Amino acid sequence: MPTDDLAEVNVNRWWWLKRLEYNKGLLISGAIAFIIGGFSSALLFPRIVHFLFMPFAIVYTVYIVIANIAFTLGWIMDIAFNRSNDDNFRLLIFKCGYWLSVIAPPLSTLGVLLFIITTKTNFNNL
Repeated sequence: MPTDDLAEVNVNRWWWLKRLEYNKGLLISGAIAFIIGGFSSALLFPRIVHFLFMPFAIVYTVYIVIANIAFTLGWIMDIAFNRSNDDNFRLLIFKCGYWLSVIAPPLSTLGVLLFIITTKTNFNNL
C-alpha cells in the first residue's frame, strides 16, 4: 500500500473514532438544553409543558443530523487542505466544530428563555 493511501486510511480512521466522541457531546448538550428548557417551560407554561417535549425532540433530532453533516465537512476539509497530514491542524478543525456544535443547543435554549422573559409576555392564558 503506498504511503499516501496509508495516510488517508489513518485520517479516515481518526475521524471515525472522533465521531463517537462528537455524538456523545451532542447528546450531553441536548440533555442540558432539555433540562433548561423543561424546567423553564414547567415554570412558564405549566398547563402545556407536556406538549412541548415532542417539538423539542424533533428539532433536536434534526439538529443532530445537521451537526453530523457539518462533522463530515470537517473531515472533508482535513483531507482537502491538510496536505502535510498535520495532526494539530486536524485536531483544531475537530475542536472548533465540536465546541460550536456542543455549545449551540444550551445557548439557543437560554436565548429563547431570555427572550420570553424580557418581552414580559403574559403567560396566564397558557
